[in-house]
Amino acid sequence: MSHRSVQLVVFGQCYSMKNTKINGRFKHPKAQRFAKDFAMQVRPEHRLLFGLVDGEPVFVWATVRVYYPSHRQDLDTDLIYDCLQHTHVLLNDKVIREKHEYAEVDAKDPRCVILLEEIP
Repeated sequence: MSHRSVQLVVFGQCYSMKNTKINGRFKHPKAQRFAKDFAMQVRPEHRLLFGLVDGEPVFVWATVRVYYPSHRQDLDTDLIYDCLQHTHVLLNDKVIREKHEYAEVDAKDPRCVILLEEIP
């Protein structure tokens, strides 16, 4: 039996979720812009990739590498997980059972590289 996986590269600067949501909506304009850009970069074949199979949840491992423009930002991937759920790559971000998160610096090309792998 093969296990599904997908790698997504989302261009743009990821922002911290601290103080960016109110009533379930992104309130900070930069967080709103990142979420909109994220949604535009998710291809249709990646939507509803992980969720339920025969009524049972499909659990995943997530590896996220965030390339920030400088060392000033804290590593905060909550916005990425919310975007994965809002764009329907994941039915719910609760299916993520293990996370590996890394912060890197690339001043010229901020981006997020996301690898999701179904847990066998």
